[in-house]
Amino acid sequence: MAEAWRLTDIVTMGGVDLAAALAARRVSCVEVMGAYLDHIETINPRVNAIVALQDRAGLMAQARVRDEELARGEVRGALHGFPLAPRTCSG
Repeated sequence: MAEAWRLTDIVTMGGVDLAAALAARRVSCVEVMGAYLDHIETINPRVNAIVALQDRAGLMAQARVRDEELARGEVRGALHGFPLAPRTCSG
C-alpha cells in the first residue's frame, strides 16, 4: 500500500468507494479493520452500539485472511473486506 490512510478517510468512505479501494488494493482489509476498530473504540463508549465485540487479534487475523484471498484473486462478493457486525435478535 503506497498511500497512507487516516482513520477518517476509511470510516467515512461510502460503500461503493470502499469496495473499489479494496478491489484495487489501494487499502487493505487489515487497514479497514484497524480503522473501524479504532473508530469503535473511540465512539462506542458514548453510544454503546456494539455490545459484544470479538477480540481485536481475532478480527485482525480474519482481515489478514481476507487480504490473502484477494491476493489469490478470490473475492467473496461486493462486501469482501468490509467489517460487519453480526445482527443478533432475541425475543
